[in-house]
Amino acid sequence: MTDKNVRPRDNLKKGGTNITVHDNKSYKSNSSSTRSVKTGAHTIDDGNVSSEKLKYDAYKGYNIGLDCLESDEEKAEDCFEKALLARIELSGENHVDTVDVRENLGDIKIGKDNRSAAVIHYKTAFLILNTNKKTGDIDRNGKKFGSKIRIGSKLANALFELHFINGTDDGRDEALELYTKIIPLRVKHGGGNDENVIRMLYNLGKLFLKKEDYSNALVCFNDVLESRRYPESDNMPVGFFGSLL
Repeated sequence: MTDKNVRPRDNLKKGGTNITVHDNKSYKSNSSSTRSVKTGAHTIDDGNVSSEKLKYDAYKGYNIGLDCLESDEEKAEDCFEKALLARIELSGENHVDTVDVRENLGDIKIGKDNRSAAVIHYKTAFLILNTNKKTGDIDRNGKKFGSKIRIGSKLANALFELHFINGTDDGRDEALELYTKIIPLRVKHGGGNDENVIRMLYNLGKLFLKKEDYSNALVCFNDVLESRRYPESDNMPVGFFGSLL
C-alpha cells in the first residue's frame, strides 16, 4: 500500500518501458537473407520482393490504408501490416518510421476489442519513441502534443482495460506508472479539463483503489469532480493536478 504522504510520481521507476512482443514474422527481400521481425502482424510471403515493392507498401500502401480507415477497416489493417513489415525491412525494426504504422494498427485492434494485440503495437511504438530524440508531432485534432504523450496515453488506457477485463494484476502497475507520468504532461499542454485527462484521472483513481491506496484514490476522484464543477477552467492547480504540475 502506498504511503499516504507520497504522491504517485514519487513511486515511479526511471528507465524505459519493458516490452513483450509475440509472433515473429518475416518479410522476404531480394537479398539472400531474411530479416526476422516482431510485429504482431500476419506473415506476408511474396517471395523475393523488390525495393520498389517495399517502398510502395511502406509509403503509398500506408496512405491507401489511411484512406480506407472509414470505409474498409479490414483493407486498412492489411495495408498497415504490409507497411510495417516493409518499413522494418527498409529501415530496421526500431526505426521511428514504424511508429505511426504501429499506432494505427493499435487503434484498429482496440476497435476490434483485441487489447492484447493493441498493447503490443502501442508498447513497441512507445519504447521506440523513448529511445529517439525526435518525438514532436501534431495529433489528429491539430493540437500540439508529443507522440510519446499521445501513444503513452493509448497504451495506459489499453493496459487499464486489459487489467479490469482479465481480472488479474496484469498491466495494473504499468498502467498506474504510465498514467502518473502522462497526466501532468497532458494537463500542461491541454488543460485540466481535457476529456481524456478526466477519463485517465478516473482510471488512475480506480487503480489506486484496487491497490487499497485510498488516499491517492480519493485525491484522483476529487479532482474528477472538481473538473466537472469548473468546466471553464483550463488548468486547475489543485489536488493531483497541482502536485504534479
